[in-house]
Amino acid sequence: MIPMMEEPQNNAESPRDPESRPAESRPPESRPDDAPSSEAAPETPALAEQPPTAPAAPPVSGCGGAGKKKAKPDESFKETLISIIMSFAMVFIFTRFVVASYVIPTGSMAPTLMGAHMRFWSADTGAEWPVNFWHFGMRGGQQVPLPVQGDSRRPDTGPVAVSDPYTDMQIPPGEQRDIPLRAGDRILVLKHIYALREPRRWEVAVFKYPGFAKENYIKRIVGLPNEDILLIDGDIFTRPVVDGSSEDQAWSVRRKPARIQRDLWYTIYSSEHRPAREEIGGRRWQDRWIGAGLEADGPRYRADDASPARLRWNPQIRLINDWVSYNNMPRVDPNSSFPISDLRLRAGVAPDSAGLSLQFIISARMFIFEGAIEDGRAVVRMRSDTAGPESEWVELDSADIGDLPAGRVTDIEFWHVDQSLQLWIGGELVASGTYDWTPEERLARALRPRADSGAIHDPNMYMRTGVEMRFSGSPVTLHRVGLDRDLYYQPAMMSMDGGPRRVPGWGTDPDEPFRLGPDQFFMLGDNSPASGDSRAWRTVDPWVANQVDDTPGVVHRELIMGKAFFVFWPSFHKGLAPIWVPDFGRMRMIR
Repeated sequence: MIPMMEEPQNNAESPRDPESRPAESRPPESRPDDAPSSEAAPETPALAEQPPTAPAAPPVSGCGGAGKKKAKPDESFKETLISIIMSFAMVFIFTRFVVASYVIPTGSMAPTLMGAHMRFWSADTGAEWPVNFWHFGMRGGQQVPLPVQGDSRRPDTGPVAVSDPYTDMQIPPGEQRDIPLRAGDRILVLKHIYALREPRRWEVAVFKYPGFAKENYIKRIVGLPNEDILLIDGDIFTRPVVDGSSEDQAWSVRRKPARIQRDLWYTIYSSEHRPAREEIGGRRWQDRWIGAGLEADGPRYRADDASPARLRWNPQIRLINDWVSYNNMPRVDPNSSFPISDLRLRAGVAPDSAGLSLQFIISARMFIFEGAIEDGRAVVRMRSDTAGPESEWVELDSADIGDLPAGRVTDIEFWHVDQSLQLWIGGELVASGTYDWTPEERLARALRPRADSGAIHDPNMYMRTGVEMRFSGSPVTLHRVGLDRDLYYQPAMMSMDGGPRRVPGWGTDPDEPFRLGPDQFFMLGDNSPASGDSRAWRTVDPWVANQVDDTPGVVHRELIMGKAFFVFWPSFHKGLAPIWVPDFGRMRMIR
């Protein structure tokens, strides 16, 4: 297995920080013994001749294997050896020219791809969640994560005091010690696919790190050649560069395909993880939803009559931001989380009778975005939130669907993502529409009034988001009530020449879009708060600068090694057992 080296995750400004690099890297070409091998089973030797039933009777020819000669030992060994050699040859050709395997060491792509991490489980909520490693040790002159986190035998490591993401309460003290470190995901990479076609936006690619070409990195492609790019309010905006100029070109937000977007939703809260006990560790748990006409019944919510009822998110308990439990560690400041408005609001809706009306509402960016089912019609619409309730709705799309079936659970999802509205019913998209704001218009609506463009890097200067569900016309039971968020690319700051002076990262200054030239790509990690990526790469390896490209912040096409497509060997844990124990349930395609 070829180790994939990445940046330290505690500081997106210093991708070369030696104190947090997991392990010494070795380029793929220096590990010829890492190719997976397989051995074909030897062919079954011919059946031995059966003794005749009567001594005088000659053997009868043509009857099964009775008349066959017994295979010679040297022939059987030869056939087995040939099979083994052919198997090794096929594996060598396959791994040399078709695919390569890598291990993910860090969490810059979490939770899409896991680096070395811990995994916790809560008896109160039934939730299981990963957390990045806390403690380091020394090996080969470098810091590496300890195989046992919170090791009670080591005086230099304290307890791992993480919190349940669904209750925000710390795990019991007895579970904060001697936690086995699980290895990173093992992935398969198509090596030469980009020799056959162009790299595509949103694909996950493996490449040589431009700042130190002996290290392999893995990121998501977000910027393509010959375009300007900006990271605005967590989204990607681009405009084409034609003949070296983009002045007359329009900006466009880049939307992810639905199949990719569905894999990228990260759950903020879901009612099936409501704790079984109302009091945990001496503290009373508070629901994330405030109900009016809807009462909690375990993991469900129930309205017993047809009068209007609603659920509203409680921001006093949990802000809607880009915090991810994987980063629940001392190296990441939770106050650096940005408010987020690219959300999915969902519920399994079971009306008692026909005629149920519902509205799923997201209030963000000085607008109200709504997905509704009313009078047998599905609709997505938006209106200004600053002009008062008399402002007119702008209907983006609608469809006749009839009433929701009574006595049966129907999954409803309302997506507000990448400046689009989508209403999904039973896994099918029934209504969708888009709105096209420029980066300037987006910032003007995302930031607080009177904030200037320099406030883009301050999470406290962004408007907060509200969500709500409304129901009327029938008694109803709600199942799996959840709120999920999209990826959010933070506007990172970077240091100038390693000094204390900090400047906006590449692509994060709305006054200075970042330009990509021919064969140049912009790469970002899914775990934006803990990823060193194109936003903060200021140095270029001398060999890369002389032989390939001396532009900081970009990955040249010649450095891209392939497309990651499959997690084939998720690891259970390492360090406490003499073998690696795989977690087959987490094998998955990479999108």
